[in-house]
Amino acid sequence: MYTFASNGPKGIFVKEVVITPLIKSGYYNFGFGDACPDGSIDDEVETNNGDLIKVFATIISIIEDFLEGNPGSTLYFTGSTPQRTVVYNIILKRYYLQFSRKYLITGIQRVNNILSETEYNPIEVEEYEGFFVRKK
Repeated sequence: MYTFASNGPKGIFVKEVVITPLIKSGYYNFGFGDACPDGSIDDEVETNNGDLIKVFATIISIIEDFLEGNPGSTLYFTGSTPQRTVVYNIILKRYYLQFSRKYLITGIQRVNNILSETEYNPIEVEEYEGFFVRKK
């Protein structure tokens, strides 16, 4: 678990990243959201605190930290809503050149109602249902 703060015009919000193992060995789910008083994480809240770039820079640092500390691991992430998955795709496109030097990025696509993992393509307009990131 990683914890950090979003500090902006609306105040300070505690953010959490929880990385949990999936059934397949070496694969992990990457969960992210606002920390709730009851200890849960709200992955659907829209804080809109004016520090989106800092928040995503922190998330990228967390991904790098986890993959460096866990060689051979693969992180899976998707948005809690289709709109958030689109936002993740936009971020991947923006940072693809930087990220692709060290990491292999693949996406999950639905074709004829069948899910398949394909190499991530930042140039074409592709719809992805989720993403995998692993160290090259």
